[in-house]
Amino acid sequence: MITNNLSRLQLGFILLAGVSLLAIAADEVPAAATPNSAVAPEPVSVTPDNTAEVLAPSLPEPAAVPEAAPVPEPASAPEAVAPTTKSTPTVREGVPERYVVKKGDTLWAIAEHFLKDPWLWPEVWQVNPKIRNPHLIYPGDVIVLQYDANGKPILVLEGTQAPAKAPSKDKSGLPVVKMEPQVRTEKLRKAVGSLNKDVIAAFLSRPYLLSDDLVENSAYVVSSLEEHLATAQGARIYAKGLEHTTLNAFVAVRPGQKYIDPETGDKLGTEGVYLAEARLVKIGEPSTLVVGKSRQEIIDGDILVPQEKTEINSNFFPRAPKKKIQGQIISVYQGVDRIGQYNVVVLNRGEEHGLEAGHILEVFQSGKSVRDPQGSLFSSKVTLPDERAGILMVFRVYNKLSFALVMSAEREMRVLDKVISP
Repeated sequence: MITNNLSRLQLGFILLAGVSLLAIAADEVPAAATPNSAVAPEPVSVTPDNTAEVLAPSLPEPAAVPEAAPVPEPASAPEAVAPTTKSTPTVREGVPERYVVKKGDTLWAIAEHFLKDPWLWPEVWQVNPKIRNPHLIYPGDVIVLQYDANGKPILVLEGTQAPAKAPSKDKSGLPVVKMEPQVRTEKLRKAVGSLNKDVIAAFLSRPYLLSDDLVENSAYVVSSLEEHLATAQGARIYAKGLEHTTLNAFVAVRPGQKYIDPETGDKLGTEGVYLAEARLVKIGEPSTLVVGKSRQEIIDGDILVPQEKTEINSNFFPRAPKKKIQGQIISVYQGVDRIGQYNVVVLNRGEEHGLEAGHILEVFQSGKSVRDPQGSLFSSKVTLPDERAGILMVFRVYNKLSFALVMSAEREMRVLDKVISP
């Protein structure tokens, strides 16, 4: 009886142990992984009695939240660039394809012969790089108008044109060539200038712009022989300030009007009115000079400046400035009120503004204000648009101002008219 009960008890313990083992085994079976997660096997520690002890599962580290990708800033719109317009050379209608350069021609006249806008000459002139000074043109040269593959007009130098001489003939009518030793001679030819040099010759060689330092520190006339109020060619004059000079050629100049920039009010220089040449014959206190070529009479107080020996080269090409230039006419030579063709004017623009000899500028008259016939009491004026009045060519440039010649005049021009690069 007791034995049977013990057997039953043992059987119960065995069954209970089996169930526990089954439960443990079930716990150790890894769960099925989900698509978005993975379970790592639980760590197991081994005790000294070799019994396995399941440790408490460690919680996984929280996944780092990825930083939000930086939102790119919207791209800034490109700055607007003003389109640059480049004039296209246009040939005058009916112009002959060949032109023989004549003595007295100017480069401007030749360019005007072919082109509506003569300042575009550099765009069409094709030079031969094998020729020395290929830009120079001489009387007798033949200029030919051609067109390139794109239809753009070009001007080329064909050569010189010489009068043909018919050979002599013998009795049978055959040409006879007389052979004899001879020296081949060729006259030196003078290159054609950009404009009529006679008009601007004085401005290329004489000091027509005086600085304050030059006016204050130059030698000056104190008297003349027999104390004439005015002296002319051949007369003797006396001057102070030449005691230490090493020069003997001078120019008598009278300070004229002051050149003032109408935009800034700055003084740009003083006009130098050319009077005469003077040669130093004796150094002393005062020094003695003899008046040479004279344009005006010299009076006491006129200043003496060294004579310029080197003339400015006038063989420059008419062309438009590379940069936009806008200025004004601030004076006209000899002080005339109305400006026309071949007058010399002074501009308030110079080297520091990008001007060079040969640059072409257009002259514009500011539009007038006129009464509006239908306007009200408070708005009865209408400003008319600016109108082109002519074309200038710059021929002598200083730092802040320049001299220019009126090449063409469509209407009368005035001081303070605008000058603008074409």
